[in-house]
Amino acid sequence: RYSVIGSAFFCPCCGYNVIENVLDESLDSVIKMIESLPEMQRLLEKSYGIDKAVSMCRSMLEGSLGDTISAFQKFAEMKYKSISGNKVQVNHFQIVEKGSCLFKNACGKGYSCWLSDSELENMNLMFQRRHIYEHNGGIVDEKYVQKSGDNTYQIGQRLLIHQQEIIDFIALIKKLTNGLRQLQIGD
Repeated sequence: RYSVIGSAFFCPCCGYNVIENVLDESLDSVIKMIESLPEMQRLLEKSYGIDKAVSMCRSMLEGSLGDTISAFQKFAEMKYKSISGNKVQVNHFQIVEKGSCLFKNACGKGYSCWLSDSELENMNLMFQRRHIYEHNGGIVDEKYVQKSGDNTYQIGQRLLIHQQEIIDFIALIKKLTNGLRQLQIGD
């Protein structure tokens, strides 16, 4: 018998890998958190006031982007390793083009087998936004503009993200991972 609090990707007794279940559970938790943000904001307003409540909910929403990408990254790493037998550097699946190339080289199918060009652009945009939130406090820099192609922000402005953007992004990640789940050794 054992208990796990947080993410666990394998059974500590037999070693069975459950990364696909963890991915689904993680994405479902993010969606439920996003859907509950209006209620959380109302509750937080009572204790901390409207400004602090809005700031806390914005932080949760921004963090959900990182949670989604982290879950995808762990899934992609494990799936890639099961197909190729190779390990990759920690952040290879945080770079859309690099991750796609790894799968394409391993089995002949990159992300474009399941996602359109506009979906791949959106995926790259969201990955770049996560990077800015995690490493630059949400403040746009020149590197972000170059790598994302996002010209809606000026350098020095703070990124804004909306609930629907995260929900749409999760749908895109689910579409991609559903395709990747079908890959087998030798595909």
